[in-house]
Amino acid sequence: MADCLKEAYPKLRMIGLDIISLTSQLDRHEGMASHKRFPPQFTVVEDMDLKNFTVAPVLFENMNGVPCTVIAEIEGEYIVKYVAEIPARIGSQRVKMKNLRMLNGKPMIAWAIEACKEATRVDEVYVNTENDTLGKVAEKWGVKHYLRKPELAEDHIANDQFNYDFLKNVDCDALVMVNPVSPLVLPEDIDGAIEYFEENNFDSMVAVKPEKLHSFYKGEALNFSTDGLVPMTQNIDPVKVCVWAVCVWRKETFLRHYEAKGFATFHGKIGLYPMHSVRPIKVSEEEDFQLAELLLKAREQPETEISYYDI
Repeated sequence: MADCLKEAYPKLRMIGLDIISLTSQLDRHEGMASHKRFPPQFTVVEDMDLKNFTVAPVLFENMNGVPCTVIAEIEGEYIVKYVAEIPARIGSQRVKMKNLRMLNGKPMIAWAIEACKEATRVDEVYVNTENDTLGKVAEKWGVKHYLRKPELAEDHIANDQFNYDFLKNVDCDALVMVNPVSPLVLPEDIDGAIEYFEENNFDSMVAVKPEKLHSFYKGEALNFSTDGLVPMTQNIDPVKVCVWAVCVWRKETFLRHYEAKGFATFHGKIGLYPMHSVRPIKVSEEEDFQLAELLLKAREQPETEISYYDI
């Protein structure tokens, strides 16, 4: 059964059984082996008290267990369809046409497209742009193109505004925004963000980078006291900097909050998804572009053995 479910439903993450155990009393070793055949991220819930269920007489040959399939209703809000959106404008003030600029052999936006396509939790991928050339790149890389209005691609437009327009016109339960100016983001970062979003039942979630550095804002210390010895960095609370590499919003609550308040990036139960290392690097300046290219090329190199200076 485990192998059949993995093959037929590769995005399935949980199965519930209204029997005491997946393990048969007649062959407990076989049941334990079946548990181990599910992937680590898969959850098997046993001995469920299901309500309002439908019993379908589907028999499985040589299966020692309940000879039927049970489809049951469960209460609560569950997200079914995740749509990834890659927002991309042709205009850029600091790095000219950066989304189309070649970065280690492909246009920069292609790195985000490929990460979204390889993420196992994403159902559909769109490039949200006002530009036909960026739309053709989306089609060439095998994803959909959402053509936004030119007025929604101007410099002063906030992501609340173009995301509201996108959500009004695209079928989904939740929106996963993957920023193309963060080309080092990997598929596991996207899947991890979705899982973190679900586990904590957030309405809105933004990627942050925890920085354990002594920080000031408007001349005031944020995460340490200046009245005494300076604490070591490992002993201070991290400052969480928004990096916008991956963000997730629940569609229903986003639309409702935007229509009531005029904004929705931060609404309802807010989550901060921690991203470590260099993957959330954001290409804003020419130096960022050069650094991103060096890091992408470094990924292709074999790991080097760690060595130390010998006196």
